[in-house]
Amino acid sequence: MNKADVADPIAVDGLRLHEQGALLVSARTGEGLPALLSELERQLPRDREITVLVPYDRGDLIARAHQEGEVLTVTHARTGQS
Repeated sequence: MNKADVADPIAVDGLRLHEQGALLVSARTGEGLPALLSELERQLPRDREITVLVPYDRGDLIARAHQEGEVLTVTHARTGQS
């Protein structure tokens, strides 16, 4: 639930009763964002293997894949890296 900085506490309590696991955040102040990010990371699947073809002019994406994921193999094709 967004708008933690201006939400009516009674309304928030009512929503929490109906929405189990809901988190209260404020995009404006940042309140609750660490808890939201932690919960997203906990719930998102981590063990997913994908194959992609990245054009050579998008080396930034290759660097990001190495930085944020686990690159198992790299092959070079005429149109890019996969």
